[in-house]
Amino acid sequence: MSVFSGVIKDLQTAGSKIKAGFVKLVAETDNVVLPEAEKLQPLLDTVAEATVPGSSTYVDLAIKWLEDSAGVIDAGGAAVEANLANAGYDAAAIAAVKGIIPALKAAKTLSSPPVQVAPPSA
Repeated sequence: MSVFSGVIKDLQTAGSKIKAGFVKLVAETDNVVLPEAEKLQPLLDTVAEATVPGSSTYVDLAIKWLEDSAGVIDAGGAAVEANLANAGYDAAAIAAVKGIIPALKAAKTLSSPPVQVAPPSA
């Protein structure tokens, strides 16, 4: 299992919590626009799924591939990079994964998950 296993998913979860906090804040300050926008969410989800069937599965797969690739590249260094290139992996993709390894390591060293802050009360 990769040392980065779950890091991207944890970041995605934290981002979702932040987004939910903003949505709640906006809902409390703008009771006219947000309800109308929320009515569109099921339609947007349907369009996304119709455009790319199984898109949520693809996102989960991409996250898992990215975490595993980062772990393998980090552990194996130049030898693994050379093997991936020889196996047909795109050099730019390898470089992109290698470029995010420091950010993944920094996220992994967080001692605790982000704290969920309650929105201010009126």
